[in-house]
Amino acid sequence: MKEKIMAKAQQDGELRIIFGLALFGLIVSGYLSADHYNTADSVCDISDAVSCSIINKGDFSSIASVPIAVWGVCWFASLFVIAWNVSRHNEHFALWVWTLTAWCASGIVFVVYLVGVEIYLRSICPVCTLIHIITLIVSWLAYRLYGRLKTVPAFSEVVVSLKWWVLTAGLLFLIPFVCFNVVLTTEVHAPLERHFRLEL
Repeated sequence: MKEKIMAKAQQDGELRIIFGLALFGLIVSGYLSADHYNTADSVCDISDAVSCSIINKGDFSSIASVPIAVWGVCWFASLFVIAWNVSRHNEHFALWVWTLTAWCASGIVFVVYLVGVEIYLRSICPVCTLIHIITLIVSWLAYRLYGRLKTVPAFSEVVVSLKWWVLTAGLLFLIPFVCFNVVLTTEVHAPLERHFRLEL
């Protein structure tokens, strides 16, 4: 009984850390999103080798015409919601832990992409690196929770049981895609990107 209480206390502590890091990551991603369209130099532009602008405003800073920083805002917001559902400890606990772990794995993919961009451009974005560290810590904590599951749910079970969450998450990520590809046309954000290229 004592071990069970201690295990739950440890689990709750890990979830609190995930909550805090998700909120912090959301704020930092919001800053990077605003900075993406800021024509002035970033606060962390120290040199060509250490520069947020080169990474966050360059040709590799968007996927599907959406700034990666904006995808980051969506990712961290979703992370917060997933962690909240894990903390409820209801009958879907194992399903939400599985989802949390899978979600963190998708975040690692973005980290690998951005690190690859930094290597290719031979420049480091300090604020982006902070996001990478946050993602790695959260992923490690999620894996710890996953490793303590007594029964691991199947992928099909997760999709069927959490279908409304899957649909909601899909819509959340569809919003920026539509906004940046339909609502915000190239006349809105292309001039800022051209300005940055001229500055370089």
